[in-house]
Amino acid sequence: MSNRRGGHGRVQRIVAAVGSLASAAVLAPVIVWVSLSVQAVSAADGADAGRLIAAARAGDLTLLDSVLASGVELGGPEKVGTTALFVAVGAGRREIVRHLLVAGVDPNAVRDKRGRTAIAVAVRRGRLSVAADLISAGADADVADTSGIRALHYAAARCDMGAARLLLRAGADPGRASKQGRTPVMEAAKGGCQELLLVLAEAGADLDAGDEDGWTALMFAIDLGRTLIVRELLEREVWLGPTREGALTPLDLAVARGRADVHALLRNACGASWGGKCSRRMVRARPTLGASPLQPGEDPVAAASSLLLRAQRLGARDKLGRTPLILAAERGSMRAVEALLATGPALEARTSGGETALHRAAAARNPAAVSLLLAAGADADARVSGSQLREGWTPLIHAAAFGRGVAIPPLLAAGADVDAQSAAGRSALFFAALHGQDAIVSMLLKAGASTRLRDRWGFDAAHFAGRAGHIPVLRRIERAEALRSDG
Repeated sequence: MSNRRGGHGRVQRIVAAVGSLASAAVLAPVIVWVSLSVQAVSAADGADAGRLIAAARAGDLTLLDSVLASGVELGGPEKVGTTALFVAVGAGRREIVRHLLVAGVDPNAVRDKRGRTAIAVAVRRGRLSVAADLISAGADADVADTSGIRALHYAAARCDMGAARLLLRAGADPGRASKQGRTPVMEAAKGGCQELLLVLAEAGADLDAGDEDGWTALMFAIDLGRTLIVRELLEREVWLGPTREGALTPLDLAVARGRADVHALLRNACGASWGGKCSRRMVRARPTLGASPLQPGEDPVAAASSLLLRAQRLGARDKLGRTPLILAAERGSMRAVEALLATGPALEARTSGGETALHRAAAARNPAAVSLLLAAGADADARVSGSQLREGWTPLIHAAAFGRGVAIPPLLAAGADVDAQSAAGRSALFFAALHGQDAIVSMLLKAGASTRLRDRWGFDAAHFAGRAGHIPVLRRIERAEALRSDG
């Protein structure tokens, strides 16, 4: 253990020296001397702390030993997350970490601004040997940060088998969830970490757990196209129904994402009329939802139409409030959109952010979906409601703001208002100008977009183009304004 006299001991000796002075005549000068001495000690301590961190960052054991020998205080840091131990762990300086632990640094005492301890930082950075040293020194393998995330979450997200086994042996609970309800199993499913998922399952992790939005590990695997994980979870007979009332099921998500292979796996896993191993669970959760097993050569997307109709009637939505139609319009296949439109779902259903399927299709560079939705009667000028950032946005504004030029012609052809303004007073031209979308600016100007509109702060589209440094766009807007003025 290192000598811990530090600055506090030196200040005590200074104060003791003052106490020994008998003459009141020299008291005032001595007080000044004490004040200056304390400042000098504090400066010296700050310099030692800086040298300690520099040694940790550089991996300089000689400098580290020199600083430790000077009696630098190893207790609580002045700023969270800037201690030498955190620097050494992040840099992978294993010998420095060992020296600091031997010197008495508590691996559990220091946290960064997110509440993470050194063990979480080590696992997150992939420092397995450092993590092992920290655990040997008494680091808590299952401590959570301010968001409820633990080191095992990081190991699962990295597919780090070594770290996962280390943490589990040290007592980490494989079933502990973050404040959002996310478990290590979900992280492993998202990353496609099949072997690690098996390790967690063998350690007793709940494969059926749902997060705060009702998503399970199976749903994350479907969403990200992790077919091997889907197969593994189905073999373990995971829950195939919704985790809460009105939530999407894995089958709903597979169809909306256009995952025909996964859709077939899910249906065949349950057997005829959702019989066999799925019957009691599925029927109890959704008594009106039923389907026959997929037949050889049958189109899985087309076969799901009646199922999706029932899902729509039940108000099935994902964690962002998206219906199967909105999901399909945003990222799924056109065949899924067609199948869903054939079932007659509500075109004006909105996400939790107030967007319709047409908004999401316009933002996702999906002109075919835009055309299908418009042909089905979607409102070309529907406005976002209930969103702080996008209040009053129309599908045309979405297309311009996200740079989706291919979505603009069908919207304009359907009669979308080219000058519709958001709640902040900005039209599609404003957003295209701000992001330097010259081709979109040209399309909008040809469609008659006004260059004179101003937002609630008095700025026009030309101002946004100039402020962002998009000079060609600025010149195009100025030329359009000049031509219209001359005309």
